[in-house]
Amino acid sequence: MPASADHITVKIERRDQSLNYPPNFTPPPPLPPKEIRTVFWSPMTKGDATQIPTMEFKVTAELGKHLKNRLINHLDEELMELQRVSQMHGQEEKEIRAAVARLLEKRSVATSLIISVKIEGYSSLELSLDFGSFEKIASIFDSNFDDFRVFLDAFIPLAFMDVFGEGFTRELEFEERMPTTTERAFYEHAFTSQQQRVNLVPQALPPLPPLAIPPPPPPAQEKKEDSERSKAMERAQWLWRLANGSLVVPVILALVVLYYAAKELSAAKEAQFQAVKAIMEQQVNGLKEDRERFNTLAAMILKKADGTTQKTENGEGKK
Repeated sequence: MPASADHITVKIERRDQSLNYPPNFTPPPPLPPKEIRTVFWSPMTKGDATQIPTMEFKVTAELGKHLKNRLINHLDEELMELQRVSQMHGQEEKEIRAAVARLLEKRSVATSLIISVKIEGYSSLELSLDFGSFEKIASIFDSNFDDFRVFLDAFIPLAFMDVFGEGFTRELEFEERMPTTTERAFYEHAFTSQQQRVNLVPQALPPLPPLAIPPPPPPAQEKKEDSERSKAMERAQWLWRLANGSLVVPVILALVVLYYAAKELSAAKEAQFQAVKAIMEQQVNGLKEDRERFNTLAAMILKKADGTTQKTENGEGKK
């Protein structure tokens, strides 16, 4: 049964250094939503409130497309690396061919995604992301819910930057909130995939453990610090994944580097051998020419010496 398509909420707010209030300072009351809307978009509208609907249309029409393109481009980068290595090794590397086939399947699913974006409100800018079916998302991320969270945390700001530029995006902070049904969808997909792998008859899913009652929320400053630490850890984890790809890709890249290094070394040795060979041949030819000249000169000297001896003998006979 396909997973339900619940919305993921994305809260986007402006970074404002004036919000770092000193101790015992009472912050001013929050602005009404209409004024928050104007303040949020002011860097893009330059104070022209009539441009705000245009900005809102852009974020709802283009953010989902750019987020989808970012996901496809990331899969394409992994796919190109594996295809290059697969072509080099031919049909011997079954693991590589299986990984390529899996990435092609993921890319096909990613291209079928339709990510819709809506504006929910303006306590800050609050968006809702609808992925249509989290079953597809779970298949792309191999049922790993943490990887999906890292993807959102890293790529939603990049997709927003694709729409509005780097300058405005750097002034913003992004926070994602997911319903419990999202994690449930990943759990169901993992369970179903395991059944298909071992060819078992589908059985009833075991119930999820009951949700614990959340403790009282911490003070605002502690909550903000915890959120920043969590985001930093998730960004570091995602950057590590981007740098290392999978467990297969680093090993394959190392083999490729060794292959080309050995090839270049062999070519250098061959070039050095050809150069030395040419010099040796030139020296041998020179020695041959010197020897021929020496033999010719020696023959001439011997012939001249024989002529002198014969004349001497003839003179003595006449006497």
